[in-house]
Amino acid sequence: MRADKSKLTLGYAPPFDWSFFLHYFSTRSTPGVEIVTEERYARAIVIDGRIGILVVEHDVANRRLVAVIQGEAARHAQAAQRRLRRMFDLDADMDAIHAVLIRDSRLARHIMASPGIRVPGAWSAFEVIARAIVGQQVSVKAASTLMGRIAGRLGTPIKGIDGIRRQFPTPRQIAMGDLSDIGMPGKRAQALQNVANVIANGQIPFCDLGHIVEGVKEALLEQPGIGPGRRSISHSAPCGMRMLGRARIWF
Repeated sequence: MRADKSKLTLGYAPPFDWSFFLHYFSTRSTPGVEIVTEERYARAIVIDGRIGILVVEHDVANRRLVAVIQGEAARHAQAAQRRLRRMFDLDADMDAIHAVLIRDSRLARHIMASPGIRVPGAWSAFEVIARAIVGQQVSVKAASTLMGRIAGRLGTPIKGIDGIRRQFPTPRQIAMGDLSDIGMPGKRAQALQNVANVIANGQIPFCDLGHIVEGVKEALLEQPGIGPGRRSISHSAPCGMRMLGRARIWF
C-alpha cells in the first residue's frame, strides 16, 4: 500500500454507546478482515478499487468518532465518511426516537437502562448479504468462521495491522472463485455465487458507497436461493437495516 493517510472526525449528538457497537461488531467480525478490541474497530477496506486499512476510535470527551484510513483508499475520504456515519448510525435523532419509544412501557425500561444504543450498520452492504446467505441455519460464530474461510481463500492479501491479512472478496472474486469444500452446502454456495455474479455484472441496482438504492430488495428476491422459501434473508429487519441503511425499518 502507498503511504496515503487521511483522518476523519465524525460528530454525533449523545447518547452514544460505543461499547455496544464494539461488542456487536466483535461477535460478527470476519477473521483476517476485521479486528475489534476493547477500544477500537479496524478492518481492511476497498473503495473504488483502492485498498486501505481503517481504524475507528471513540473520542468521548469531544463527542465524536475518529477514523484513520491508511493506503490508497484514503483518497476517498468523503465516501468513507458517508459509510461510517451510516455504519455507526451517527445521524440518528436520539431524542426524537426515545420520545416515541418510551410511550411503550415495555420499551421504556430498556431505553432507560441503555439510552445510547443505536442501529448498527455495516461497512459493506455486499458483506451483509453475503453473511445473510452464508449464515442460514448456522450460529453467528459459525457464520463468522465461514466468512473468514471465504476471505482467506478468495480475498486479496493486504499488509497492515497485525491480524488483518486480506480484503473481503469482491462480488466478482466470489462469483468466479472456488467455494468447494469450504464448509457450506453446495446449494448455499451456489446461491452466494449467483448473487455475487449479478451484482458484479450490474444486474442488481447495488451501491456500496453509503447511498440507499431503491429496488435492491426486489432484485434480490428474484435470485435462486433467496426468492420464495428464503425471503427472510432480504425481508428481515436486521438485513434491511444493515444492508440498505434503513435504520427505522421497524417503525
